[in-house]
Amino acid sequence: MYRPTAFAVDERAALDAFVDAHPFALIASAAAAGEAPMLTHAPVLRHGDDTLVCHLARQNPHGDLLAAGAATTVVFSGPHGYVSPRWYAAGRAVPTWNYTAVHCTVAGREIEDADDLRAGMDAMVAQFESEPGIEQVVTPATMEGMLRGIRGFRLHVRRREGVFKLSQNRSDADRAGVLAGLAARGGADARLADFMRSRS
Repeated sequence: MYRPTAFAVDERAALDAFVDAHPFALIASAAAAGEAPMLTHAPVLRHGDDTLVCHLARQNPHGDLLAAGAATTVVFSGPHGYVSPRWYAAGRAVPTWNYTAVHCTVAGREIEDADDLRAGMDAMVAQFESEPGIEQVVTPATMEGMLRGIRGFRLHVRRREGVFKLSQNRSDADRAGVLAGLAARGGADARLADFMRSRS
Protein backbone atom coordinates (compact mmCIF):
# COMPACT_ATOMS: atom_id res chain seq x y z
CA MET A 1 0.00 0.00 0.00
CA TYR A 2 1.44 3.37 -1.00
CA ARG A 3 1.39 5.51 2.15
CA PRO A 4 2.88 8.99 2.01
CA THR A 5 4.05 9.85 5.52
CA ALA A 6 1.63 12.77 5.91
CA PHE A 7 -1.35 10.49 5.33
CA ALA A 8 -0.28 7.19 6.95
CA VAL A 9 -2.36 5.92 9.87
CA ASP A 10 -1.10 3.23 12.23
CA GLU A 11 -3.18 3.87 15.35
CA ARG A 12 -4.75 0.51 16.14
CA ALA A 13 -7.91 1.98 17.64
CA ALA A 14 -8.47 4.25 14.64
CA LEU A 15 -7.96 1.41 12.16
CA ASP A 16 -10.32 -0.93 14.04
CA ALA A 17 -12.98 1.76 14.33
CA PHE A 18 -12.70 2.42 10.60
CA VAL A 19 -13.15 -1.27 9.76
CA ASP A 20 -16.21 -1.43 12.03
CA ALA A 21 -17.72 1.64 10.37
CA HIS A 22 -17.08 0.46 6.77
CA PRO A 23 -17.69 -3.31 6.73
CA PHE A 24 -18.40 -3.73 3.01
CA ALA A 25 -14.94 -4.67 1.76
CA LEU A 26 -12.98 -5.77 -1.28
CA ILE A 27 -11.25 -9.13 -0.75
CA ALA A 28 -8.27 -9.59 -3.09
CA SER A 29 -6.38 -12.88 -3.31
CA ALA A 30 -3.41 -13.86 -5.43
CA ALA A 31 -4.37 -16.25 -8.23
CA ALA A 32 -2.13 -18.45 -10.36
CA ALA A 33 1.03 -16.88 -11.78
CA GLY A 34 0.27 -14.58 -14.68
CA GLU A 35 -3.42 -14.27 -13.79
CA ALA A 36 -5.19 -11.26 -12.35
CA PRO A 37 -5.99 -11.42 -8.61
CA MET A 38 -9.36 -12.85 -7.63
CA LEU A 39 -11.60 -10.07 -6.27
CA THR A 40 -14.82 -10.33 -4.28
CA HIS A 41 -16.92 -7.60 -2.70
CA ALA A 42 -18.49 -8.78 0.56
CA PRO A 43 -19.32 -7.67 4.09
CA VAL A 44 -16.41 -8.46 6.42
CA LEU A 45 -16.77 -8.12 10.19
CA ARG A 46 -14.16 -7.87 12.92
CA HIS A 47 -14.31 -10.78 15.35
CA GLY A 48 -11.97 -10.16 18.25
CA ASP A 49 -8.65 -8.37 18.06
CA ASP A 50 -6.99 -10.01 15.08
CA THR A 51 -9.70 -11.88 13.20
CA LEU A 52 -12.10 -10.91 10.42
CA VAL A 53 -15.08 -13.08 9.44
CA CYS A 54 -16.83 -13.28 6.09
CA HIS A 55 -18.81 -15.65 3.92
CA LEU A 56 -18.92 -16.24 0.18
CA ALA A 57 -21.36 -18.00 -2.10
CA ARG A 58 -20.39 -21.68 -2.28
CA GLN A 59 -20.00 -21.46 -6.07
CA ASN A 60 -17.56 -18.52 -5.82
CA PRO A 61 -14.10 -19.91 -6.76
CA HIS A 62 -12.53 -17.29 -4.52
CA GLY A 63 -13.39 -19.54 -1.59
CA ASP A 64 -10.94 -22.17 -2.84
CA LEU A 65 -8.14 -19.60 -2.83
CA LEU A 66 -8.95 -18.49 0.72
CA ALA A 67 -9.16 -22.09 1.94
CA ALA A 68 -5.79 -22.84 0.32
CA GLY A 69 -4.12 -19.92 2.11
CA ALA A 70 -3.59 -17.66 -0.90
CA ALA A 71 -1.98 -14.29 -0.17
CA THR A 72 -4.95 -12.05 0.57
CA THR A 73 -5.63 -8.41 1.36
CA VAL A 74 -8.96 -7.06 2.56
CA VAL A 75 -9.57 -3.43 1.56
CA PHE A 76 -11.99 -1.27 3.55
CA SER A 77 -12.85 2.04 1.85
CA GLY A 78 -14.41 5.05 3.48
CA PRO A 79 -15.31 8.64 2.62
CA HIS A 80 -13.59 10.10 -0.44
CA GLY A 81 -14.09 12.95 -2.86
CA TYR A 82 -12.69 15.40 -5.38
CA VAL A 83 -10.92 18.47 -3.98
CA SER A 84 -11.03 21.58 -6.17
CA PRO A 85 -7.96 23.85 -6.17
CA ARG A 86 -10.42 26.78 -6.14
CA TRP A 87 -11.04 26.01 -2.46
CA TYR A 88 -7.46 26.79 -1.44
CA ALA A 89 -6.49 30.14 0.04
CA ALA A 90 -3.07 29.73 -1.56
CA GLY A 91 -2.31 30.77 -5.12
CA ARG A 92 -2.02 28.32 -7.96
CA ALA A 93 -2.64 24.68 -7.10
CA VAL A 94 -3.78 21.44 -8.71
CA PRO A 95 -6.90 19.35 -8.18
CA THR A 96 -6.62 16.24 -6.03
CA TRP A 97 -8.69 13.56 -4.33
CA ASN A 98 -9.08 13.04 -0.60
CA TYR A 99 -9.77 9.47 0.48
CA THR A 100 -9.70 7.00 3.35
CA ALA A 101 -8.80 3.32 3.27
CA VAL A 102 -7.56 0.52 5.52
CA HIS A 103 -5.83 -2.59 4.18
CA CYS A 104 -5.61 -5.80 6.20
CA THR A 105 -3.20 -8.51 5.08
CA VAL A 106 -4.76 -11.78 6.18
CA ALA A 107 -4.41 -15.55 6.23
CA GLY A 108 -7.69 -17.32 5.53
CA ARG A 109 -9.10 -20.45 7.09
CA GLU A 110 -12.45 -22.01 6.25
CA ILE A 111 -15.05 -22.34 8.99
CA GLU A 112 -15.84 -26.06 8.96
CA ASP A 113 -18.11 -26.23 12.00
CA ALA A 114 -21.79 -25.67 11.16
CA ASP A 115 -22.50 -24.00 14.50
CA ASP A 116 -19.61 -21.56 13.97
CA LEU A 117 -20.89 -20.76 10.48
CA ARG A 118 -24.36 -20.10 11.87
CA ALA A 119 -22.92 -17.92 14.64
CA GLY A 120 -21.19 -15.80 12.00
CA MET A 121 -24.43 -15.31 10.11
CA ASP A 122 -26.30 -14.53 13.32
CA ALA A 123 -23.69 -11.89 14.19
CA MET A 124 -24.07 -10.29 10.75
CA VAL A 125 -27.86 -10.19 10.98
CA ALA A 126 -27.66 -8.77 14.50
CA GLN A 127 -25.30 -6.00 13.36
CA PHE A 128 -27.31 -4.85 10.36
CA GLU A 129 -30.93 -5.51 11.37
CA SER A 130 -32.15 -2.64 13.53
CA GLU A 131 -35.84 -3.61 13.61
CA PRO A 132 -37.19 -6.48 15.73
CA GLY A 133 -38.94 -9.46 14.17
CA ILE A 134 -36.32 -10.56 11.63
CA GLU A 135 -36.76 -14.15 12.83
CA GLN A 136 -40.22 -14.08 11.24
CA VAL A 137 -38.59 -13.46 7.85
CA VAL A 138 -35.38 -15.45 8.25
CA THR A 139 -36.87 -18.63 9.67
CA PRO A 140 -34.73 -21.58 10.83
CA ALA A 141 -35.62 -23.36 7.58
CA THR A 142 -34.53 -20.46 5.36
CA MET A 143 -31.36 -20.05 7.43
CA GLU A 144 -30.52 -23.73 6.96
CA GLY A 145 -30.98 -23.38 3.22
CA MET A 146 -28.77 -20.30 3.12
CA LEU A 147 -26.04 -21.96 5.16
CA ARG A 148 -25.87 -24.80 2.64
CA GLY A 149 -25.18 -22.23 -0.10
CA ILE A 150 -22.25 -20.41 1.53
CA ARG A 151 -18.75 -20.95 2.84
CA GLY A 152 -17.53 -19.04 5.88
CA PHE A 153 -13.97 -17.88 6.53
CA ARG A 154 -11.92 -16.60 9.42
CA LEU A 155 -9.25 -14.21 8.22
CA HIS A 156 -6.34 -13.84 10.64
CA VAL A 157 -4.96 -10.29 10.38
CA ARG A 158 -1.20 -10.30 9.95
CA ARG A 159 -0.83 -6.59 9.17
CA ARG A 160 -3.13 -3.58 9.09
CA GLU A 161 -2.33 -0.18 7.63
CA GLY A 162 -4.33 2.87 6.77
CA VAL A 163 -4.22 5.96 4.60
CA PHE A 164 -6.41 8.94 5.48
CA LYS A 165 -5.56 11.57 2.85
CA LEU A 166 -7.40 14.57 4.29
CA SER A 167 -5.41 17.62 3.16
CA GLN A 168 -2.97 17.28 6.08
CA ASN A 169 -0.24 18.64 3.82
CA ARG A 170 -2.11 21.93 3.29
CA SER A 171 -2.22 25.07 5.44
CA ASP A 172 -4.99 25.66 7.98
CA ALA A 173 -6.56 28.17 5.60
CA ASP A 174 -6.50 25.69 2.73
CA ARG A 175 -8.00 22.97 4.91
CA ALA A 176 -10.76 25.33 5.98
CA GLY A 177 -11.53 26.00 2.33
CA VAL A 178 -11.64 22.28 1.54
CA LEU A 179 -13.99 21.64 4.47
CA ALA A 180 -16.31 24.43 3.35
CA GLY A 181 -16.27 23.26 -0.26
CA LEU A 182 -17.02 19.65 0.61
CA ALA A 183 -19.74 20.57 3.10
CA ALA A 184 -21.44 22.82 0.53
CA ARG A 185 -21.70 19.92 -1.91
CA GLY A 186 -23.55 17.79 0.63
CA GLY A 187 -24.08 14.05 0.41
CA ALA A 188 -20.95 11.91 0.33
CA ASP A 189 -18.74 15.00 0.18
CA ALA A 190 -20.28 16.30 3.41
CA ARG A 191 -19.54 12.93 5.04
CA LEU A 192 -15.92 13.32 3.94
CA ALA A 193 -15.87 16.77 5.53
CA ASP A 194 -17.26 15.29 8.75
CA PHE A 195 -14.53 12.66 8.75
CA MET A 196 -11.90 15.34 8.19
CA ARG A 197 -13.21 17.27 11.19
CA SER A 198 -13.16 14.14 13.34
CA ARG A 199 -9.47 13.64 12.54
CA SER A 200 -8.35 17.24 13.03
